[in-house]
Amino acid sequence: MYENKLWIFDNIVDLKTQNNIKDTLCGQKSYNFSWFFISDITGNMSTQLRPAFQHTLIRDCENNSKYNDIILSVVKNSAKKIKFKYDKIIHGRCFLQLPLNIKKETVDTPHVDLNYKHLVVLYYVVNSDGDTILYNEQTKLNATKYTIKKKIKPKQGRVVIFDGRFYHTAEQPTKDIRCVINYNLI
Repeated sequence: MYENKLWIFDNIVDLKTQNNIKDTLCGQKSYNFSWFFISDITGNMSTQLRPAFQHTLIRDCENNSKYNDIILSVVKNSAKKIKFKYDKIIHGRCFLQLPLNIKKETVDTPHVDLNYKHLVVLYYVVNSDGDTILYNEQTKLNATKYTIKKKIKPKQGRVVIFDGRFYHTAEQPTKDIRCVINYNLI
């Protein structure tokens, strides 16, 4: 159903929901939201040491955050839009990156979130620089060189839905904060 597919939709949730998510994660209500420091945005897959902050919404199919409920409409609307009936949400995570003083041409380490078939729902909380890059290569190919399939600019309310076997990465923001929500579905 979603093998080798990529979808991009703007305004996957209404503006009121978009603003509520934004205010909760990085706006007026964010003083209650817990961000946790990670030394590298791509986790154990990299030695680039590009710091960020993370908040885990769902871990190993279990709700891990009281904030998951206000964000779950992103997943529900995304699945409905592409007519995908998911059985489980494996992971749900929020990431907040601060602008770094690095060369714009450098990107984070290409990676896949899980080593098995899954669907990625990537939601942009705010407008930002730091494009997402999807590559043509997939996990089954054991790629060492990557060719760009699509670059997506972070825009509030935009969602990118794609076959999780595609390697993907992001450019680091250099001007604005970059805040995304990433769900992995099966």
